Amino acid sequence: RPASVYEVPEPAWLDKGGSPFLQRFKSFVGTALSVVSRYAWGGGAGRNDKKHAPALVTVHHTDGHPRTLFSDSVEEMRGYRAYHMKTRGWADIGYHFVIDGAGRVLEGVHSDIVASHTLNNNTNNLGIAMMGNFEPGHDQLNDKQKASLQGLISYIAYDYGMNTSDRCDYKWHGKKRSGY
Repeated sequence: RPASVYEVPEPAWLDKGGSPFLQRFKSFVGTALSVVSRYAWGGGAGRNDKKHAPALVTVHHTDGHPRTLFSDSVEEMRGYRAYHMKTRGWADIGYHFVIDGAGRVLEGVHSDIVASHTLNNNTNNLGIAMMGNFEPGHDQLNDKQKASLQGLISYIAYDYGMNTSDRCDYKWHGKKRSGY
């Protein structure tokens, strides 16, 4: 297929079911979680090859709908990527991972590559987006989403040697809060 102006040649790992991190994660979780490579949803290759060493995780929500049908999730992923690249001018989809309403973990930008999910704080920071709008009065995380988020963050911490006993700071609608 012809490459678009938004793509560079696909890396060899793309045809093998995902990035090296995703392959290790799939092996670790086995059938407990559904893990989808960017190749499987049509993600192709991005334009960014800037490497980083993840030491932080940021969780977002997409402000959309928590899709549960695989075909709907694929459509959402392609829509996020197109919006991020064509409208925002980013090198790829802004997230490293997206978790849909069925709890599937969909690979975005390879975890060793800098993404564009947090203004002025993307380097060494992995972005996970939860499909849905989790503002008060809207969607709520379901058990499958919670299990996938917990499993993914736990494995990221293990794989990248992050200290999970550290305190975390977070913002909810611009108000800084702290937790553990």
